[in-house]
Amino acid sequence: MEEILRFENVTIGYNEKDIIKDFSCTVNRGEFVSLIGPNGSGKSTLIHAITGIVGIRKGKIYINGKDNEKLSAKERAQITAVVPQTFQASFAFKAKEIVAMGRHPFLKRMQSETEEDYKLIDQALEQKPADFDALLKLLEGMGCEVSRRGQSYSLKAPGWDNAARMSKKLGKGYSEAELRAVLAGEKEHTPTRATPQPEPKQAVSLMVDIQEKLRAGKGAGYQRWATGFNLKQMAQTMNYLSEHKLFDYKVLSEKTAAATARYNELSAQIKAAEKRMTEIAVLRTHIINYAKTREVYVAYRKAGYSKKFRAEHEADILLHQTAKKAFDELGMKKLPTVKSLQTEYAELMAQKKAAYSGYRQARDEMKELLTVKANVDRIMGYEEEKQTEKDHSQEQRQGR
Repeated sequence: MEEILRFENVTIGYNEKDIIKDFSCTVNRGEFVSLIGPNGSGKSTLIHAITGIVGIRKGKIYINGKDNEKLSAKERAQITAVVPQTFQASFAFKAKEIVAMGRHPFLKRMQSETEEDYKLIDQALEQKPADFDALLKLLEGMGCEVSRRGQSYSLKAPGWDNAARMSKKLGKGYSEAELRAVLAGEKEHTPTRATPQPEPKQAVSLMVDIQEKLRAGKGAGYQRWATGFNLKQMAQTMNYLSEHKLFDYKVLSEKTAAATARYNELSAQIKAAEKRMTEIAVLRTHIINYAKTREVYVAYRKAGYSKKFRAEHEADILLHQTAKKAFDELGMKKLPTVKSLQTEYAELMAQKKAAYSGYRQARDEMKELLTVKANVDRIMGYEEEKQTEKDHSQEQRQGR
């Protein structure tokens, strides 16, 4: 049988106490496994270790044959899922938005769940396929992976990790039944995202250092190709300079530096917002756990820190102590309210979206200007001058 989960002599604990010691177990695909035990025996702790919330002290956990500790948070989220016993959405999300969050680990930044699938289907339908099978062949020809499981088909757009099932869940007008009706002439298809396709812009590419390539072993054939390629890039570079009226090298350098600074600024804003949002999520969890287990911990204290009481309420007491330790490490004398965290989270989300609106444009502008400037340096011989100055400086330092 195919192994999907394996524990090898795993030891997990909180503070100085081991909750699970030398635990080993294997779970195969298709099996249903239950964890049974009294409070504080480590059931939740074991689940937390699988999802990476709690670290392990000894041993290894393997998921689909991969070391769990070496998986990134995104990789782990793609192959594991947990339905908690209780769930509280403290932020004003709609039910659909919460469900859609499950797609987040499979998406690229700012990418929607089925945009590429819509686009490919729309483009294939424009070619007037004779029937559904012809539509599927067109999609395959466009680089889309088509698979069938049971009675339904699934599509996986190029570059995507997961497939989307061709059902009503894919979106109105895109299920197999609806597409068959369109192809049979029984209804019309209205593209969900009918975005105009702009003329592809001729991007400027970095010119090749032909002499360096020849020294590395490239032959005459490569030299002929590279010479033609460089001529094209020289023309593209001159067109760019003309279109943007960048006839002064100093102005070009200043604009390139400004674009790089703008990109770095937006990138730092986004990273700072994401970091703080993660901190808020962790802090919120600790505050909820602290409040939820407070009565149990007060009773534990009144019982004189009884070992019997602790054994009966181990999980709640450990959650309370972990939260308290986190507050102490943060130097928090007064806990923030969940409402204040919600407000800060919403503000950060707004800042992040605002930064994203210019992030891609700033990145593309920076890359283009850096490429153009590098080509100008090569055309004008500035690159060789800089290398000569660098070599001369090194020689002087070595002479001293």
